[in-house]
Formats: sequence, structure tokens, C-alpha cells
Amino acid sequence: MDNCIMECGNVTADPKLRYTDAGTPVVAFDIAINRRWTDPATQTQKEKTTFVEVQCWRQLAENVASSVRKGQRVVVIGWLDQNNWQADDGSARSKLRIVGQDVGASMMFGETSFERVDRKAIAATATPAEEAPASPSEAQAAAGETEEPF
Repeated sequence: MDNCIMECGNVTADPKLRYTDAGTPVVAFDIAINRRWTDPATQTQKEKTTFVEVQCWRQLAENVASSVRKGQRVVVIGWLDQNNWQADDGSARSKLRIVGQDVGASMMFGETSFERVDRKAIAATATPAEEAPASPSEAQAAAGETEEPF
């Protein structure tokens, strides 16, 4: 993966699981990434929070939806994707987001448990059309969609 990013942050709201018209699961959630430092001039603590949207597809989407909750600290690995669209007023809009390839619980402030999903059972019921495309854009094109799932 050429365009790889890893971020750690707190989930701001419960993930929202949706399905495309073709039935492909997709989940979206935001994380708050906090950066703290000491101002060298005043020796006071400073803080900046950046909010980032994360989008996950297929089995990862379903696993995130059943496992991740508001307030949890997660580690997200994926790639940056720029979403471009036209607003109702005709103006061009753009937003960067992380397309997650893996999401895990951060153990810095807590503990977690792991339960393996039976992938063989899932694969037995999956159709060939559910194979992962290289990007979300390809997934939407394959599903005949021209807009974001939400």
C-alpha cells in the first residue's frame, strides 16, 4: 500500500453501519486525535484536536460496527482518500478521510478481549461480487453507485 496512514484516537460516536444498494456493508465513524505540547515561550500546556472520518468496508465494517463504541480509543490503519462532491448550492466540496484496512483497540488506557470471526462460514455464504475492490471508488462503480453510501 503506497498511501498508508496510521492514527490513534477516540471514537466520537457509535459507528454507523449501512449497506450499499448491492448489499456491501460500509461503516463510518469519526475519531478525535489529540495532540498536546508545551509552549516553549510560556511553558504552558497546549492542546489541539483533529477530527478524522474513518470508513471501513465489508467484513471489517461489520466487525467494527459490532465491536467499537463511542469513547473507545482505537488504532486505525488505512489509506487517505479524498471525497469530492457537489453541494446543493452547486459549490465543489472536498473532504479527506481514512479508508480503514484494519482497526484495533488501543490498550494504552484499558484492556480488551478478542473473538475470532468464523471466516470460512462467511466465505461459504458470500457471493463472488463481494470480493474486495482496490478502492471504495471501484466498489461504488461495481455496485453501480455514483454517490456516497451516507
